[in-house]
Amino acid sequence: MLVATIAISRSSIRSAVLQNVVGPVPHASCRADPVAFGWRSGRAAVFAYDAAGHSAQPAAPPVEAPLLAEARATGEVAYRSRGGDFVSVVPTRGSGPCAYIRVQFPDLVMQAAPAVAGVLALALFLGMSLATLFTLGLVVRPLQRRIDALATAAEGVGSDAYRPEKARADGLGRIARVLTESHTRVAATQEALEARHRELEEHLSGIAHDLRTPLSSMQLALEGLAADAEGPLRQEAHRALADVVYLGALVENL
Repeated sequence: MLVATIAISRSSIRSAVLQNVVGPVPHASCRADPVAFGWRSGRAAVFAYDAAGHSAQPAAPPVEAPLLAEARATGEVAYRSRGGDFVSVVPTRGSGPCAYIRVQFPDLVMQAAPAVAGVLALALFLGMSLATLFTLGLVVRPLQRRIDALATAAEGVGSDAYRPEKARADGLGRIARVLTESHTRVAATQEALEARHRELEEHLSGIAHDLRTPLSSMQLALEGLAADAEGPLRQEAHRALADVVYLGALVENL
C-alpha cells in the first residue's frame, strides 16, 4: 500500500514543485530582456528558449529536443528524470525568445527512494515479525497443545489414565471422538473378558471342590484295601491308590 501511494503521488509531488518554480517566473521581464533572463543555483536552473530551442542567454544549457518536441506538440509541460535531476520544458503560450522555459531541479522523489526503500524494508520486516508472533501465539501453540493432549489420550486408551480431549468441529476434534469411541470399546471388551475369566475361575473351583470329596473317600478306601489285601489284589489296590493320588494332585492344580 505504501509503495502504491508513493508511486501515485510521485507525479503530484513533481507537479507541485514545478508550479512553485515556474509560477512566479516574470514572463514580462523575460520578454523585456531575454538576454538577462535566467538563473542557475547549483543543480537548479531556469532559462528561456524560442520555438527552435535557442536561448538568448549565453549561459543557458542546450534544451532537450524530445522534451521541446513534446511540449510543442501537446502544449503541456513535458518532463523527464535525468541523472538525479528533474528536467521540464514549459510552454508559455507565447512566441519569440520566451516561448518555452526550461526548468531543472534535483529530483527529490528519486533522492528519497533509498530512504523510502529502507523504511519499506523495515516495515516489511516488522510486519512479518508481528505476523509470525501472531501465528505462533494464536495458531501454532494452541494447535501444539491440542496435539500433545491427543497424544496423551492415545497412550491412555483402554486404561484408567485415559483423559478424553474436548471434541471440536475440525480434524483434531474427529480424532478426539475416535479415540473416545476406541477407549469405550476397549474398556467394554476388557470388562467382558474379566467377567468371563471370573466365571471360569468360579466354575473350575466348583468342579475341583466337587471332585475333591469323592477322591478323598476313594483314597481312604484304597489305602485300607491295600493294607488288608494279599497277592494280586494287593498290587491292584496299590496301583489304583497311585492313580487316585495323581487325580488328587490334578484337582489341587485346578
